[in-house]
Amino acid sequence: DKKQTVFGHKEPDIEVTFEQAYKQQAIRGVVAHIEHYFVDVETSYGVERITTENIKDYDISKELRYTTKYQASILASAYSCLATKNLRHPNQNQMLVFAMTVAHAKSISDTLNAMFGQGFSDWVGVGDNGRAEKDNRSILKKYKDNQLPCLVQVDIAGEGFDNPRSSVLVFLHLLKKATVKAVQQAGRG
Repeated sequence: DKKQTVFGHKEPDIEVTFEQAYKQQAIRGVVAHIEHYFVDVETSYGVERITTENIKDYDISKELRYTTKYQASILASAYSCLATKNLRHPNQNQMLVFAMTVAHAKSISDTLNAMFGQGFSDWVGVGDNGRAEKDNRSILKKYKDNQLPCLVQVDIAGEGFDNPRSSVLVFLHLLKKATVKAVQQAGRG
C-alpha cells in the first residue's frame, strides 16, 4: 500500500528484490492455478456437457455446487495440491473453502471428511442454520492454530481474515472475478 511503516524514518539495513527473497526462500511465490470442471447432464435432447466456462444460467450453476459429483473432483484436486505443498513444507499449508450458504458449507465439509477422513474439515457460518458465535470462534482458532487442515466457511474468513498457512483456496460460491469481494477473498491465501 506504499504507506510508511514504523521503521519509515530509518534507512533500511538491507534491500532485496522480490526475486532475491524468493530465490533464498525467504518468501513464497504467488501462484494461482484455476481448474475448470464439467458435469454431463442427461436431458431430453441427450447428454449435455456443462463446464465452469460455459455455465450462463445462475440457477444451474448454483445447483451444481451442491452436487457431490461436481464437488468431489474439485475437492480431490485441491487436496492433491495441499498434499503436494505439505510434502515440500510439512504442516505449513491449509485449505480454505468458500461456500455459498451454511447448508452448502455443511455439505462440503461432510464430503471432505468422507473423502479424506473425519476431522479433516470443519465449517463456520452464521444465520438461521449457522453456529453460535463461540463455536465459530473456536473452529477459527483451531484452524489458525493449525489443528484443522481445512476450513469451509461462509463470509466469516473472507475480508480481514489472515492465516499465512491458507495456501489452497477453493471457491465454490458464486462470485464475479473483478469485484472487491473477490479480490479480498483471493487475498486470504
